[in-house]
Order: sequence, then C-alpha cells, then structure tokens
Amino acid sequence: MKTIPLPCLTAILLGGLMAAAFAQSDDEEEARKAREAQRAAMRTPAAQQMQKNTMSQMMGSVWNNSSANPMVMDWLGQDDFRTGVGVSVEQVQRIQRTMQNVGDNLPNEPALQPHHQALRNFMEETQGGPFAPNATEETQARFFELQANLHTRAQSIALEKLQSTINANLTPDQLKKINEFQISIMAENPMVSPGMFEALDLSAAQKNQLETIKKEMEPEFRRSIDKMTEMQWNLQRRVMDKARENGKNLEDMPESDEKKRIVGDIARNVLESDPEFHQEMREMMEGRGEISGKLRAKMVGILSDEQRRRMTDLIDNPPDHVKKMTGRFQNATESNSPWRPGIDSWQPGDPIPEEYRQHREQRFPRRQ
Repeated sequence: MKTIPLPCLTAILLGGLMAAAFAQSDDEEEARKAREAQRAAMRTPAAQQMQKNTMSQMMGSVWNNSSANPMVMDWLGQDDFRTGVGVSVEQVQRIQRTMQNVGDNLPNEPALQPHHQALRNFMEETQGGPFAPNATEETQARFFELQANLHTRAQSIALEKLQSTINANLTPDQLKKINEFQISIMAENPMVSPGMFEALDLSAAQKNQLETIKKEMEPEFRRSIDKMTEMQWNLQRRVMDKARENGKNLEDMPESDEKKRIVGDIARNVLESDPEFHQEMREMMEGRGEISGKLRAKMVGILSDEQRRRMTDLIDNPPDHVKKMTGRFQNATESNSPWRPGIDSWQPGDPIPEEYRQHREQRFPRRQ
C-alpha cells in the first residue's frame, strides 16, 4: 500500500500556500529567468536557515506526539506494519483525504492571514521582492524572514491537524500498538518519543513523572535535533551540488525510482569520498541512540515490576512486523542514511510564492 511518505507530508499540507509562478507563463525565457532567480534566492543564508528550521520543527514534533506524529504516516505506508497494528487501508485513506483537505484549505486559515498580508505588502513595496531585478541582500533577507514566519505558523497548524486526524481515525487499541511498536524499536529509531511509554498503562502519577523526565531531557533532545538537521542539510546540499556537477538538476527531476537511485548513489559517493564527514554521520547516529538509552533508564526507575517486564518483552520478543521494521532501521544506520527530508521534499520558498505570482501577473498578464 502507498501512503503519504514523511518527506512529502509537509509538501501536501503546505502546497496550497505556494504557486509556481513560472508555470503560469507562456514565455519560456521568462519562465527560465524566474526559475534562476528563485534558485539564486534559495541559496541565500536566510533562505537556507529557514529550510533548516522547517526540518527541525518537523523532527521535533515527534518528541511531543508519540502515536500521532508525521513518522506514523510513513510507517502506515508499510503493509506489514499497518496490518501488524491492525489498521485498515480504509482508515489510512480517510486520514490521507482529510489531510489533503487540510492542505487545500490551509491558505484560508485565519491565523495565517496577517502573514499573507505582510508578504503581499512587501512584494508590492519592493516590486517583486528577492525576484526583482537588482534585489539587495537586505531585501532577500527580509522576504525570507516574512516567509519563515508564515511557514513556521502554517506547519505548526498542519502538524496539530495531523495529530487530531490520526487520533480521530484510529482506535485506542491501534494507537496503543503504535506506541508499543516504538518501545520495541527505540534502540534503532533515530526519532524517539517519550509518549510511547503510555502503552504501558501508566498511572496518573507516572504520567506526571514522565512529563518531568521529558522536560529534563528536552534540551538534550533539541541539541541532537539541531545537530541532525545540520548534518542532513549538509549531506543534502552536497548531493545536489554533486548532481549538478554531473549535469543532473535534481530540483527539476520528477519523483521516480530512477531519481531515488541517483540520489542514493550520489549520497554514498559523497560519504565514501569524505571519511571525516562519514564518521560524523556515524557519531550523530550513535548520539541519537544514547538519548534513547537515557530515556529508557529513567523510565525504569518509575515503572512497576510488571510494567518493566512488559517493556523488556516488547524489546526482546517483538512480533514479526516489528522485526521487519527494525531491519529497515538497522540498514539505514549501517548505510549512514537515517531519515531526513529528501532531496525532492518540500522546501520553504519552493516554488515561488503566491504573492509573487499575483504581482507578476499584474505586470505580465498571460496572453489569451
């Protein structure tokens, strides 16, 4: 079964916020110049930092939501996992349809209107913002600052709606099994979530203790997320630059098995050609495992004997669907390819925003 893969989830949720201006043009030369201007703007430090912030926000959301977070949608795309936790194809499709509607309606979200208006005003005042001829670095920086505010708020709303949609469409037993799954794979999963321990039927007092542990460990988790984001961003940029050197523009290539093969081959080549960076990737993954170990050790101190036995059994004697998923995590770790927003995933500012499309349409009406 195919579902919404994690790297594409935000693209679907936020796709309605953006429009490809060059796609609206009948002039191929104008379209080419628009693409070049966009790519140049996206290579500015302000734009790159905004993209890093988006990656960090998405990965960080896993810390706060266990059975209802973006990774769950990735897992539900694996038939063995989906059937293992007892979720039907129809349930997954309902979640997908709901989130597609969320994405379609997100541009009209009242909380986003002040951000849209600020961007529209800026584009009008600067006659095109960073895409105008001779746009200054200050103009580019201000544009991406405004756009970052819009995307951060929009993604926050989208992730909240994803959480509520998953909770509304899955049963308590299914959600519990998803949490049990996360306990089973905590040593291999680079994105650990403290809420998974609620699968052990925590008492009210234990839930309060879990919240205390979560607050104590959150700074360390955030630091690891920042490091992971920086490493993944570094690898992604290297892959895209290497592809361009080889005459391939990954940004223009449609999603396909061939594109995935190209990306994988280039990523391996990048890692093999830079042993120091390769080792940093390994250490980053090992550091993520240390956080899982610390969290587990702290939880042992608040669990009853029966709960500890249950946790140990989930880890030592997982069902078949867990074993299959564990194998995938281990393969990712061994190949130094942990989960990351992919080369083809949505990036803030890509494609050109609706505000620019409207501004451009006023200056260059489409030929009838």
